[in-house]
Amino acid sequence: MKTLAPYFIPLLLLLPLLTSSFILPSFRPSSSSSSSPFVSRLAAGGGEGNAADLAGKERLKRFLEDASFLGNIRFVCMNDGGILEAVGSFENMACKEIPERGELATFASDDKTFEAHLNLDRVARVDMIQSKAKKGDHDNYVIRFVSGEGKTLLSSMLHREAEAYDEDALEWWDKLKGVFGESQQIQ
Repeated sequence: MKTLAPYFIPLLLLLPLLTSSFILPSFRPSSSSSSSPFVSRLAAGGGEGNAADLAGKERLKRFLEDASFLGNIRFVCMNDGGILEAVGSFENMACKEIPERGELATFASDDKTFEAHLNLDRVARVDMIQSKAKKGDHDNYVIRFVSGEGKTLLSSMLHREAEAYDEDALEWWDKLKGVFGESQQIQ
């Protein structure tokens, strides 16, 4: 009978590598978690401060990066002919300059079942609105991206799961509002 020792020892040495890399994937926070200096500030209690140092598209991008921690968001886009609603998040934001169109921020799910685009050059103001829902006994938490003409380009609202908001999302909403303000001018 042949011995398995020559094969067994190398396998034992490789086992930790195999289990950590392939069988048991480790948690890695999204890249946006370390890209914003406001993330640690918000997590530590928010407050005014560095948000005033940013202006224009840089302020808008930072707001969107920090909004990625709100979790699931219901995106609503309305025009004269239709209304589209979809649930996604501000995570996985990528910005790209498109000739003759401007800079687009893209938000996409990992599996690409959700994708939304926002033209950053057209956003003049961002409003964070808390209002009573038309149906039900709860508030809506809405972020509106508004053009220079006062037209809503995109609305996004905290998404309720099982008839309730996630408590962490509500806390993060308040911190974002405290740092960036209820209404912020971008242009």
